[in-house]
Amino acid sequence: MASTSSTTASDISLQLPPEVLATIISFAAKLEPLCRGGWLTTLGGVCLRWRAIIWSCPFIWTTFSCSALCANPHILDILRLHLANSGTLCLDVVISGQTPLAILLPLCRDIFFEYSSRIRSFEILDSRSWVWEAIEMNVNSSVLSRLERLRLGIEMYTQWRLPNQNDTWWNTHFPRLCSIELYRPHFRMWEVLPLGQLTELWLTDVYADYAICTLSQCPNLSIFACDESPRIPNTYPEFWPRSSIHAPIIATDIALSRLTTFHWRSETDRFMDMRDGSGLKHLRLPNVRRLEWCMRVAVPDDWRESWMVCMPRMTNLEVIDIHTNLHGMIPDLLLMFAERALKEVKIHVPRLPELRACLRTLTADHRNNNDLALGSTSFPRLERLTISFGLRIIKLVHVTEMFEAIVKMIASRRRTVMLNSEPFARLHQVQLVGQKFIRSLSKLTDVPDVSERLKERLIGASESVYLSGVDMDMIVEETQST
Repeated sequence: MASTSSTTASDISLQLPPEVLATIISFAAKLEPLCRGGWLTTLGGVCLRWRAIIWSCPFIWTTFSCSALCANPHILDILRLHLANSGTLCLDVVISGQTPLAILLPLCRDIFFEYSSRIRSFEILDSRSWVWEAIEMNVNSSVLSRLERLRLGIEMYTQWRLPNQNDTWWNTHFPRLCSIELYRPHFRMWEVLPLGQLTELWLTDVYADYAICTLSQCPNLSIFACDESPRIPNTYPEFWPRSSIHAPIIATDIALSRLTTFHWRSETDRFMDMRDGSGLKHLRLPNVRRLEWCMRVAVPDDWRESWMVCMPRMTNLEVIDIHTNLHGMIPDLLLMFAERALKEVKIHVPRLPELRACLRTLTADHRNNNDLALGSTSFPRLERLTISFGLRIIKLVHVTEMFEAIVKMIASRRRTVMLNSEPFARLHQVQLVGQKFIRSLSKLTDVPDVSERLKERLIGASESVYLSGVDMDMIVEETQST
Protein backbone atom coordinates (compact mmCIF):
# COMPACT_ATOMS: atom_id res chain seq x y z
CA MET A 1 0.00 0.00 0.00
CA ALA A 2 1.26 3.47 -0.80
CA SER A 3 2.43 5.76 1.98
CA THR A 4 0.77 8.99 3.05
CA SER A 5 2.92 10.98 0.62
CA SER A 6 1.68 11.28 -2.94
CA THR A 7 5.24 11.56 -4.25
CA THR A 8 6.59 8.28 -2.88
CA ALA A 9 8.73 6.64 -5.58
CA SER A 10 7.59 3.14 -4.60
CA ASP A 11 3.93 3.95 -5.27
CA ILE A 12 3.22 1.90 -8.42
CA SER A 13 -0.14 3.62 -8.83
CA LEU A 14 1.71 6.82 -9.79
CA GLN A 15 2.43 5.20 -13.15
CA LEU A 16 -1.29 4.82 -13.88
CA PRO A 17 -3.34 7.60 -15.46
CA PRO A 18 -6.08 8.92 -13.14
CA GLU A 19 -8.90 7.45 -15.24
CA VAL A 20 -7.30 3.97 -15.17
CA LEU A 21 -6.78 4.08 -11.41
CA ALA A 22 -10.36 5.25 -10.95
CA THR A 23 -11.63 2.30 -13.00
CA ILE A 24 -9.55 -0.16 -10.93
CA ILE A 25 -10.88 1.28 -7.68
CA SER A 26 -14.43 1.14 -9.04
CA PHE A 27 -14.10 -2.58 -9.87
CA ALA A 28 -12.46 -3.26 -6.50
CA ALA A 29 -15.38 -1.57 -4.74
CA LYS A 30 -17.72 -4.19 -6.22
CA LEU A 31 -15.82 -7.12 -4.70
CA GLU A 32 -17.57 -8.70 -1.72
CA PRO A 33 -14.55 -8.71 0.66
CA LEU A 34 -13.95 -5.01 0.05
CA CYS A 35 -17.45 -3.74 -0.59
CA ARG A 36 -18.22 -2.67 2.95
CA GLY A 37 -19.54 0.51 4.47
CA GLY A 38 -16.85 3.19 4.78
CA TRP A 39 -14.24 1.35 2.71
CA LEU A 40 -13.92 4.09 0.11
CA THR A 41 -13.36 6.75 2.75
CA THR A 42 -10.59 4.60 4.22
CA LEU A 43 -9.05 4.08 0.79
CA GLY A 44 -9.17 7.81 0.20
CA GLY A 45 -6.73 8.28 3.07
CA VAL A 46 -3.94 6.39 1.32
CA CYS A 47 -2.50 9.49 -0.31
CA LEU A 48 -3.54 12.86 -1.64
CA ARG A 49 -3.70 11.63 -5.24
CA TRP A 50 -5.97 8.73 -4.38
CA ARG A 51 -8.17 10.99 -2.30
CA ALA A 52 -8.55 13.46 -5.16
CA ILE A 53 -9.43 10.70 -7.65
CA ILE A 54 -11.92 8.93 -5.37
CA TRP A 55 -13.75 12.07 -4.33
CA SER A 56 -13.94 13.46 -7.87
CA CYS A 57 -15.22 10.35 -9.74
CA PRO A 58 -18.96 9.80 -9.24
CA PHE A 59 -19.03 6.28 -10.78
CA ILE A 60 -16.74 4.97 -8.01
CA TRP A 61 -19.53 5.59 -5.48
CA THR A 62 -22.33 3.78 -7.32
CA THR A 63 -21.98 0.51 -5.33
CA PHE A 64 -23.16 0.49 -1.73
CA SER A 65 -22.94 -2.61 0.45
CA CYS A 66 -23.83 -3.54 4.00
CA SER A 67 -23.38 -6.93 5.65
CA ALA A 68 -23.75 -8.36 9.13
CA LEU A 69 -19.99 -8.84 9.38
CA CYS A 70 -19.26 -5.17 8.94
CA ALA A 71 -22.43 -3.52 10.18
CA ASN A 72 -21.53 0.10 10.84
CA PRO A 73 -23.63 2.20 13.25
CA HIS A 74 -23.02 5.13 10.88
CA ILE A 75 -24.20 3.17 7.83
CA LEU A 76 -26.98 5.66 7.03
CA ASP A 77 -24.43 8.47 6.85
CA ILE A 78 -22.30 6.32 4.54
CA LEU A 79 -25.31 5.63 2.30
CA ARG A 80 -26.00 9.35 2.04
CA LEU A 81 -22.32 9.95 1.29
CA HIS A 82 -22.55 7.51 -1.63
CA LEU A 83 -25.69 9.26 -2.87
CA ALA A 84 -24.05 12.67 -2.66
CA ASN A 85 -20.73 11.69 -4.26
CA SER A 86 -22.32 9.70 -7.09
CA GLY A 87 -23.92 12.86 -8.46
CA THR A 88 -26.92 12.03 -10.63
CA LEU A 89 -25.91 8.37 -11.10
CA CYS A 90 -28.00 5.59 -9.61
CA LEU A 91 -26.84 3.19 -6.91
CA ASP A 92 -26.45 -0.59 -6.82
CA VAL A 93 -27.33 -1.66 -3.26
CA VAL A 94 -26.28 -4.99 -1.70
CA ILE A 95 -27.37 -6.08 1.80
CA SER A 96 -26.14 -9.50 2.90
CA GLY A 97 -26.21 -11.62 6.02
CA GLN A 98 -28.32 -11.25 9.13
CA THR A 99 -28.03 -7.48 9.31
CA PRO A 100 -29.14 -6.22 12.75
CA LEU A 101 -32.72 -4.99 12.91
CA ALA A 102 -31.65 -1.58 14.22
CA ILE A 103 -29.65 -1.07 11.01
CA LEU A 104 -31.83 -2.86 8.46
CA LEU A 105 -35.10 -1.03 9.13
CA PRO A 106 -33.67 2.51 8.75
CA LEU A 107 -31.82 1.34 5.64
CA CYS A 108 -35.05 0.06 4.09
CA ARG A 109 -36.72 3.37 4.87
CA ASP A 110 -33.99 5.39 3.16
CA ILE A 111 -33.57 3.06 0.18
CA PHE A 112 -37.24 2.41 -0.59
CA PHE A 113 -38.76 5.71 0.51
CA GLU A 114 -36.43 8.68 0.98
CA TYR A 115 -34.11 7.92 -1.97
CA SER A 116 -36.25 5.53 -4.01
CA SER A 117 -35.62 7.41 -7.27
CA ARG A 118 -31.83 6.88 -6.99
CA ILE A 119 -31.74 3.07 -6.78
CA ARG A 120 -30.87 1.08 -9.93
CA SER A 121 -30.55 -2.40 -8.41
CA PHE A 122 -31.25 -3.89 -5.01
CA GLU A 123 -29.96 -7.20 -3.67
CA ILE A 124 -30.71 -8.61 -0.24
CA LEU A 125 -29.54 -12.00 1.03
CA ASP A 126 -31.45 -12.44 4.26
CA SER A 127 -33.74 -15.42 4.85
CA ARG A 128 -35.74 -13.91 7.74
CA SER A 129 -39.41 -13.89 6.78
CA TRP A 130 -40.21 -10.39 8.04
CA VAL A 131 -37.65 -8.70 5.80
CA TRP A 132 -40.04 -8.51 2.84
CA GLU A 133 -42.70 -6.98 5.09
CA ALA A 134 -40.23 -4.25 6.08
CA ILE A 135 -39.48 -3.59 2.41
CA GLU A 136 -43.13 -3.63 1.34
CA MET A 137 -44.10 -1.20 4.10
CA ASN A 138 -41.81 1.47 2.63
CA VAL A 139 -42.44 0.66 -1.02
CA ASN A 140 -46.19 1.15 -0.60
CA SER A 141 -45.61 4.90 -0.24
CA SER A 142 -43.09 5.36 -3.06
CA VAL A 143 -42.16 4.53 -6.64
CA LEU A 144 -38.74 3.12 -7.50
CA SER A 145 -38.80 4.70 -10.92
CA ARG A 146 -35.25 3.67 -11.90
CA LEU A 147 -35.01 0.22 -10.32
CA GLU A 148 -34.08 -2.34 -13.01
CA ARG A 149 -32.81 -5.34 -11.05
CA LEU A 150 -34.21 -6.92 -7.88
CA ARG A 151 -32.67 -9.91 -6.11
CA LEU A 152 -34.54 -11.20 -3.06
CA GLY A 153 -32.83 -13.93 -1.05
CA ILE A 154 -35.94 -14.20 1.10
CA GLU A 155 -38.16 -17.22 1.69
CA MET A 156 -41.47 -16.34 0.01
CA TYR A 157 -44.20 -18.79 1.00
CA THR A 158 -47.82 -19.07 -0.05
CA GLN A 159 -49.13 -18.04 3.34
CA TRP A 160 -47.62 -14.60 2.92
CA ARG A 161 -49.84 -11.64 2.19
CA LEU A 162 -48.72 -10.75 -1.31
CA PRO A 163 -49.29 -7.26 -2.77
CA ASN A 164 -52.84 -7.18 -4.09
CA GLN A 165 -52.36 -10.72 -5.51
CA ASN A 166 -51.69 -9.33 -9.00
CA ASP A 167 -49.03 -7.44 -10.93
CA THR A 168 -50.65 -4.01 -10.51
CA TRP A 169 -48.62 -3.37 -7.36
CA TRP A 170 -45.37 -4.36 -9.08
CA ASN A 171 -46.06 -2.30 -12.21
CA THR A 172 -46.94 0.71 -10.09
CA HIS A 173 -43.96 0.69 -7.77
CA PHE A 174 -41.32 -0.87 -10.08
CA PRO A 175 -42.18 0.47 -13.56
CA ARG A 176 -38.71 -0.27 -15.04
CA LEU A 177 -38.05 -3.62 -13.36
CA CYS A 178 -36.64 -6.00 -15.99
CA SER A 179 -34.57 -8.50 -13.98
CA ILE A 180 -35.70 -10.37 -10.88
CA GLU A 181 -34.19 -13.19 -8.83
CA LEU A 182 -36.26 -15.00 -6.19
CA TYR A 183 -35.37 -17.55 -3.51
CA ARG A 184 -37.99 -20.20 -2.62
CA PRO A 185 -40.86 -18.44 -4.40
CA HIS A 186 -43.66 -20.78 -3.30
CA PHE A 187 -46.51 -18.54 -4.43
CA ARG A 188 -48.46 -17.79 -7.60
CA MET A 189 -45.67 -16.05 -9.48
CA TRP A 190 -47.58 -16.29 -12.76
CA GLU A 191 -50.34 -14.11 -11.26
CA VAL A 192 -48.28 -11.69 -9.18
CA LEU A 193 -45.08 -10.75 -10.99
CA PRO A 194 -44.92 -8.24 -13.89
CA LEU A 195 -43.92 -10.97 -16.33
CA GLY A 196 -44.55 -8.96 -19.49
CA GLN A 197 -41.71 -6.51 -18.80
CA LEU A 198 -39.09 -8.98 -17.53
CA THR A 199 -36.02 -9.79 -19.63
CA GLU A 200 -34.24 -11.88 -16.96
CA LEU A 201 -35.77 -14.33 -14.47
CA TRP A 202 -33.74 -16.30 -11.89
CA LEU A 203 -35.49 -18.79 -9.61
CA THR A 204 -33.84 -20.76 -6.79
CA ASP A 205 -35.37 -23.61 -4.76
CA VAL A 206 -38.56 -23.61 -6.79
CA TYR A 207 -41.03 -26.30 -7.84
CA ALA A 208 -40.45 -27.32 -11.44
CA ASP A 209 -44.07 -26.83 -12.53
CA TYR A 210 -44.08 -23.34 -10.96
CA ALA A 211 -40.97 -22.44 -12.97
CA ILE A 212 -42.27 -23.77 -16.30
CA CYS A 213 -45.66 -22.07 -15.89
CA THR A 214 -44.02 -18.74 -15.01
CA LEU A 215 -41.57 -19.02 -17.91
CA SER A 216 -44.41 -19.62 -20.37
CA GLN A 217 -45.87 -16.20 -19.55
CA CYS A 218 -42.68 -14.15 -20.08
CA PRO A 219 -42.79 -13.15 -23.78
CA ASN A 220 -39.82 -10.76 -23.59
CA LEU A 221 -37.48 -12.94 -21.52
CA SER A 222 -33.90 -13.32 -22.80
CA ILE A 223 -32.35 -15.16 -19.81
CA PHE A 224 -34.08 -17.85 -17.75
CA ALA A 225 -32.39 -19.73 -14.89
CA CYS A 226 -34.04 -22.29 -12.63
CA ASP A 227 -32.16 -23.96 -9.77
CA GLU A 228 -34.11 -26.60 -7.87
CA SER A 229 -31.20 -27.27 -5.54
CA PRO A 230 -31.17 -26.12 -1.91
CA ARG A 231 -28.84 -23.20 -1.36
CA ILE A 232 -27.20 -25.07 1.55
CA PRO A 233 -25.99 -28.49 0.34
CA ASN A 234 -27.33 -31.63 2.01
CA THR A 235 -30.06 -29.80 3.91
CA TYR A 236 -33.70 -30.69 3.32
CA PRO A 237 -35.74 -28.98 6.05
CA GLU A 238 -38.96 -30.76 6.89
CA PHE A 239 -40.82 -27.46 6.95
CA TRP A 240 -40.62 -27.21 3.14
CA PRO A 241 -44.13 -28.52 2.51
CA ARG A 242 -45.38 -29.10 -0.99
CA SER A 243 -47.84 -26.28 -1.50
CA SER A 244 -51.44 -27.14 -2.25
CA ILE A 245 -51.26 -24.67 -5.12
CA HIS A 246 -50.65 -26.32 -8.49
CA ALA A 247 -49.52 -24.39 -11.51
CA PRO A 248 -51.98 -24.32 -14.41
CA ILE A 249 -51.34 -26.99 -17.02
CA ILE A 250 -50.00 -25.66 -20.32
CA ALA A 251 -52.20 -27.10 -23.06
CA THR A 252 -51.21 -25.06 -26.14
CA ASP A 253 -47.89 -24.32 -27.83
CA ILE A 254 -46.13 -21.17 -26.62
CA ALA A 255 -43.21 -19.58 -28.49
CA LEU A 256 -40.63 -17.57 -26.55
CA SER A 257 -38.68 -16.16 -29.46
CA ARG A 258 -36.50 -13.75 -27.45
CA LEU A 259 -35.09 -16.30 -25.02
CA THR A 260 -31.34 -16.79 -25.68
CA THR A 261 -30.06 -18.42 -22.45
CA PHE A 262 -31.75 -21.38 -20.76
CA HIS A 263 -30.31 -22.72 -17.49
CA TRP A 264 -31.85 -25.61 -15.53
CA ARG A 265 -30.34 -27.34 -12.52
CA SER A 266 -31.85 -30.14 -10.38
CA GLU A 267 -29.94 -31.80 -7.57
CA THR A 268 -32.75 -33.02 -5.34
CA ASP A 269 -35.99 -34.86 -6.04
CA ARG A 270 -37.83 -33.06 -3.22
CA PHE A 271 -39.33 -30.66 -5.74
CA MET A 272 -40.17 -33.20 -8.42
CA ASP A 273 -43.57 -34.17 -6.96
CA MET A 274 -45.59 -32.11 -9.43
CA ARG A 275 -48.53 -33.47 -11.41
CA ASP A 276 -46.84 -33.90 -14.78
CA GLY A 277 -44.17 -32.46 -17.03
CA SER A 278 -46.26 -32.03 -20.15
CA GLY A 279 -45.85 -28.25 -20.09
CA LEU A 280 -42.30 -28.55 -21.41
CA LYS A 281 -43.56 -30.16 -24.60
CA HIS A 282 -45.49 -27.01 -25.48
CA LEU A 283 -42.57 -24.59 -25.14
CA ARG A 284 -40.98 -23.38 -28.39
CA LEU A 285 -37.52 -21.93 -27.78
CA PRO A 286 -36.14 -21.43 -31.30
CA ASN A 287 -33.56 -18.74 -30.53
CA VAL A 288 -31.87 -20.18 -27.46
CA ARG A 289 -28.12 -19.85 -28.02
CA ARG A 290 -26.86 -21.26 -24.72
CA LEU A 291 -28.24 -24.34 -22.94
CA GLU A 292 -26.97 -25.21 -19.45
CA TRP A 293 -28.69 -28.35 -18.17
CA CYS A 294 -27.79 -30.24 -14.99
CA MET A 295 -29.93 -33.17 -13.81
CA ARG A 296 -28.32 -35.21 -11.03
CA VAL A 297 -31.42 -37.09 -9.88
CA ALA A 298 -33.87 -39.52 -11.40
CA VAL A 299 -36.93 -37.85 -12.91
CA PRO A 300 -40.39 -39.21 -13.74
CA ASP A 301 -40.69 -40.71 -17.22
CA ASP A 302 -43.01 -37.97 -18.45
CA TRP A 303 -40.47 -35.30 -17.49
CA ARG A 304 -37.62 -37.15 -19.19
CA GLU A 305 -39.75 -37.51 -22.32
CA SER A 306 -40.66 -33.83 -22.15
CA TRP A 307 -37.01 -32.78 -22.02
CA MET A 308 -36.26 -34.96 -25.05
CA VAL A 309 -39.06 -33.15 -26.91
CA CYS A 310 -38.16 -29.63 -25.77
CA MET A 311 -34.40 -29.66 -26.43
CA PRO A 312 -34.43 -30.57 -30.15
CA ARG A 313 -36.61 -27.53 -30.78
CA MET A 314 -33.75 -25.26 -29.73
CA THR A 315 -32.66 -25.03 -33.34
CA ASN A 316 -30.11 -22.20 -33.05
CA LEU A 317 -27.96 -23.48 -30.20
CA GLU A 318 -24.30 -22.43 -30.11
CA VAL A 319 -23.26 -23.66 -26.64
CA ILE A 320 -24.41 -26.68 -24.62
CA ASP A 321 -23.28 -27.51 -21.08
CA ILE A 322 -24.83 -30.83 -20.01
CA HIS A 323 -24.28 -32.59 -16.69
CA THR A 324 -26.40 -35.55 -15.67
CA ASN A 325 -26.09 -38.88 -13.89
CA LEU A 326 -29.15 -40.32 -15.63
CA HIS A 327 -28.12 -43.58 -17.27
CA GLY A 328 -27.50 -43.28 -21.00
CA MET A 329 -28.80 -39.74 -21.35
CA ILE A 330 -25.52 -37.95 -22.14
CA PRO A 331 -24.82 -40.08 -25.26
CA ASP A 332 -28.44 -39.69 -26.39
CA LEU A 333 -28.31 -35.90 -26.05
CA LEU A 334 -24.91 -35.68 -27.73
CA LEU A 335 -26.17 -37.72 -30.68
CA MET A 336 -29.27 -35.53 -30.85
CA PHE A 337 -27.13 -32.40 -31.30
CA ALA A 338 -24.40 -34.01 -33.45
CA GLU A 339 -25.36 -32.29 -36.70
CA ARG A 340 -26.00 -28.86 -35.15
CA ALA A 341 -23.68 -25.91 -35.73
CA LEU A 342 -22.56 -25.79 -32.10
CA LYS A 343 -19.40 -23.83 -31.30
CA GLU A 344 -18.87 -25.11 -27.75
CA VAL A 345 -19.75 -28.41 -26.06
CA LYS A 346 -19.33 -29.22 -22.37
CA ILE A 347 -20.33 -32.66 -21.08
CA HIS A 348 -19.98 -34.54 -17.80
CA VAL A 349 -19.69 -38.28 -18.38
CA PRO A 350 -20.18 -40.37 -15.22
CA ARG A 351 -19.51 -43.88 -16.56
CA LEU A 352 -17.07 -45.58 -18.93
CA PRO A 353 -19.60 -47.05 -21.44
CA GLU A 354 -21.17 -43.62 -21.85
CA LEU A 355 -17.77 -42.03 -22.41
CA ARG A 356 -17.04 -44.56 -25.15
CA ALA A 357 -20.38 -43.74 -26.79
CA CYS A 358 -19.73 -39.98 -26.58
CA LEU A 359 -16.29 -40.30 -28.18
CA ARG A 360 -17.75 -42.44 -30.98
CA THR A 361 -20.29 -39.71 -31.66
CA LEU A 362 -17.59 -37.03 -31.72
CA THR A 363 -15.55 -39.13 -34.17
CA ALA A 364 -18.38 -40.31 -36.43
CA ASP A 365 -19.03 -39.39 -40.05
CA HIS A 366 -22.73 -38.70 -40.55
CA ARG A 367 -22.59 -38.57 -44.34
CA ASN A 368 -24.26 -41.29 -46.33
CA ASN A 369 -21.02 -43.06 -47.18
CA ASN A 370 -19.82 -42.90 -43.55
CA ASP A 371 -16.24 -42.67 -44.81
CA LEU A 372 -14.14 -42.16 -41.66
CA ALA A 373 -11.08 -41.61 -43.85
CA LEU A 374 -12.53 -38.20 -44.67
CA GLY A 375 -12.81 -37.30 -41.00
CA SER A 376 -15.59 -36.58 -38.55
CA THR A 377 -18.66 -34.58 -39.49
CA SER A 378 -20.16 -34.47 -36.00
CA PHE A 379 -20.57 -30.90 -34.72
CA PRO A 380 -19.16 -29.32 -37.91
CA ARG A 381 -18.66 -25.87 -36.31
CA LEU A 382 -17.20 -27.10 -33.00
CA GLU A 383 -14.34 -24.94 -31.67
CA ARG A 384 -14.22 -25.70 -27.92
CA LEU A 385 -14.77 -29.04 -26.18
CA THR A 386 -14.77 -29.77 -22.43
CA ILE A 387 -15.13 -33.31 -21.07
CA SER A 388 -15.60 -33.81 -17.33
CA PHE A 389 -14.96 -37.36 -16.15
CA GLY A 390 -16.86 -39.22 -13.42
CA LEU A 391 -15.19 -40.70 -10.36
CA ARG A 392 -15.51 -44.24 -11.71
CA ILE A 393 -13.19 -43.69 -14.68
CA ILE A 394 -9.88 -43.97 -12.82
CA LYS A 395 -8.29 -47.33 -13.69
CA LEU A 396 -5.10 -46.90 -15.69
CA VAL A 397 -6.18 -49.35 -18.38
CA HIS A 398 -9.40 -47.39 -18.90
CA VAL A 399 -7.59 -44.06 -18.82
CA THR A 400 -5.18 -45.31 -21.48
CA GLU A 401 -8.05 -46.53 -23.64
CA MET A 402 -9.90 -43.23 -23.31
CA PHE A 403 -6.83 -41.16 -24.05
CA GLU A 404 -6.26 -43.15 -27.25
CA ALA A 405 -9.90 -42.58 -28.19
CA ILE A 406 -9.54 -38.84 -27.51
CA VAL A 407 -6.44 -38.65 -29.72
CA LYS A 408 -8.33 -40.54 -32.43
CA MET A 409 -11.22 -38.11 -32.14
CA ILE A 410 -8.91 -35.08 -32.37
CA ALA A 411 -7.12 -36.60 -35.37
CA SER A 412 -10.44 -37.27 -37.08
CA ARG A 413 -11.56 -33.67 -36.66
CA ARG A 414 -8.16 -32.42 -37.80
CA ARG A 415 -8.45 -34.60 -40.91
CA THR A 416 -11.90 -33.18 -41.61
CA VAL A 417 -10.59 -29.62 -41.85
CA MET A 418 -7.67 -30.67 -44.07
CA LEU A 419 -9.53 -32.88 -46.57
CA ASN A 420 -12.98 -31.34 -46.95
CA SER A 421 -14.01 -28.27 -48.85
CA GLU A 422 -17.10 -27.87 -46.70
CA PRO A 423 -16.91 -25.14 -44.03
CA PHE A 424 -15.85 -27.27 -41.07
CA ALA A 425 -14.43 -25.41 -38.07
CA ARG A 426 -11.07 -26.15 -36.53
CA LEU A 427 -11.11 -27.44 -32.95
CA HIS A 428 -9.26 -24.70 -31.04
CA GLN A 429 -9.24 -26.07 -27.51
CA VAL A 430 -9.98 -29.21 -25.54
CA GLN A 431 -10.20 -29.33 -21.76
CA LEU A 432 -10.20 -32.58 -19.76
CA VAL A 433 -11.58 -32.15 -16.22
CA GLY A 434 -11.68 -34.57 -13.29
CA GLN A 435 -9.22 -34.80 -10.42
CA LYS A 436 -9.00 -38.61 -10.21
CA PHE A 437 -8.97 -39.04 -13.98
CA ILE A 438 -6.18 -36.48 -14.42
CA ARG A 439 -4.12 -38.09 -11.67
CA SER A 440 -4.47 -41.45 -13.40
CA LEU A 441 -3.69 -39.83 -16.74
CA SER A 442 -0.50 -38.33 -15.29
CA LYS A 443 0.81 -41.87 -14.78
CA LEU A 444 1.04 -42.15 -18.56
CA THR A 445 4.13 -39.93 -18.44
CA ASP A 446 6.08 -43.09 -17.59
CA VAL A 447 4.98 -44.77 -20.82
CA PRO A 448 7.64 -44.35 -23.56
CA ASP A 449 5.31 -44.03 -26.57
CA VAL A 450 3.15 -41.24 -25.11
CA SER A 451 3.39 -37.84 -26.78
CA GLU A 452 6.01 -35.54 -25.28
CA ARG A 453 3.60 -32.65 -25.68
CA LEU A 454 1.05 -34.44 -23.51
CA LYS A 455 3.69 -35.17 -20.88
CA GLU A 456 4.45 -31.43 -20.72
CA ARG A 457 0.78 -30.64 -20.18
CA LEU A 458 0.40 -33.30 -17.47
CA ILE A 459 3.31 -32.05 -15.36
CA GLY A 460 1.80 -30.27 -12.36
CA ALA A 461 -1.79 -30.89 -13.48
CA SER A 462 -4.15 -31.83 -10.65
CA GLU A 463 -7.75 -31.25 -11.73
CA SER A 464 -7.74 -30.39 -15.44
CA VAL A 465 -5.63 -30.41 -18.59
CA TYR A 466 -6.01 -27.71 -21.22
CA LEU A 467 -4.96 -28.40 -24.81
CA SER A 468 -4.70 -25.65 -27.40
CA GLY A 469 -4.86 -26.19 -31.14
CA VAL A 470 -1.06 -26.38 -31.39
CA ASP A 471 -0.97 -28.87 -28.50
CA MET A 472 -3.52 -31.10 -30.19
CA ASP A 473 -1.72 -31.08 -33.54
CA MET A 474 1.59 -32.03 -31.94
CA ILE A 475 0.02 -34.73 -29.74
CA VAL A 476 -1.65 -36.29 -32.77
CA GLU A 477 1.55 -36.19 -34.84
CA GLU A 478 3.76 -37.55 -32.06
CA THR A 479 1.29 -40.27 -31.10
CA GLN A 480 0.80 -41.43 -34.68
CA SER A 481 4.55 -41.45 -35.33
CA THR A 482 5.16 -43.68 -32.30
